[in-house]
Order: sequence, then structure tokens, then C-alpha cells
Amino acid sequence: MIAACSPSPPPASIPPVDSESEYRIITLLPKDGIPSIDDPQFLSVAEADLEYDDEELVIGVEFDDEARAYSIDLLSSREIVNDEIQGRPIAVTW
Repeated sequence: MIAACSPSPPPASIPPVDSESEYRIITLLPKDGIPSIDDPQFLSVAEADLEYDDEELVIGVEFDDEARAYSIDLLSSREIVNDEIQGRPIAVTW
């Protein structure tokens, strides 16, 4: 006796997109919904050594004799720091 096999199912396909109405951009936050850090406070080197791991990722900025480190962890939630070094405004973004 020969068993009958059902035909193979057709390959899956993705329907073509024929109009823009099938996709929408959804804005979760309004413009300026993530506030910047406008008055950053810094730890001393000794305090930072106790607070952060050696592998902590930072964005470093050095200008003349002044250096600062901005934590990537903190920037991941706030995204921008408006700061001033040697009287010059800077913006640090992530």
C-alpha cells in the first residue's frame, strides 16, 4: 500500500507594503521630554574611586588643566549634560 502524502505547504511570505498607513511613528515622549543635566555636580577623585568600578564607562573631557568624567550610566537616562569648563560652555551627549 502506498501512503498518500499531503502537498508541502507554500513558503511563508510577507505581504507587500502598499501604503504608508500600515506603519505609524509613535512618540512616547514629547519634545524635550528627557531633561538635560544643567548643573552637574562632581565627585572628587577619591570619592569617585569608592563609588565607581575601574571598568565604569565614562566620557572624558579635558581642557587646559581641568578634566571631567561623565558617567555613561547616568547619561543613558538623561542623554545630555550642559556644563562649563574654564568659562566655556560645553554639551556632553550620549
